[in-house]
Amino acid sequence: MKGQYRIVSEVLLFGIGIGIAILVLTTYQTLNNSISKITFSDQLEGVSEIITSNIVKVFENKNVCWIVLEIPNKVSGREYKIVLDNKNYATAYLVISDYENPKIRVEKELFNISNNNIDYSEVLSTARYINISRDVNEKISISRCEFYE
Repeated sequence: MKGQYRIVSEVLLFGIGIGIAILVLTTYQTLNNSISKITFSDQLEGVSEIITSNIVKVFENKNVCWIVLEIPNKVSGREYKIVLDNKNYATAYLVISDYENPKIRVEKELFNISNNNIDYSEVLSTARYINISRDVNEKISISRCEFYE
């Protein structure tokens, strides 16, 4: 009988060890996912600040002009989409969203720029370089810059 109790206690100890390992892995995965979301949102916020400031620079220039801007092709290992939106708002907005999950997004209002001064345009982050331009009609747009380096 003594041998059976020892085996049973060893099996229980092994089961408890497996349970603790599963608990640790699950906790790690949950923390990793939440930190990844926070980091992704913060980095999208940083990219939107850079693009917004350059859009304002182009808008303030009263001539036909353009700025070529280098952007990261991935943020936290994910591709993203940049949209200059003038459809649903009284003022223009810059919207940067996750390419695979558009619900994860950052919206920046372009202060003192009406939606009449914006051409709806969008660019994927894989472009690496974007062209922010103002045309003769005083419309601002963004586009992929193909041949820059």
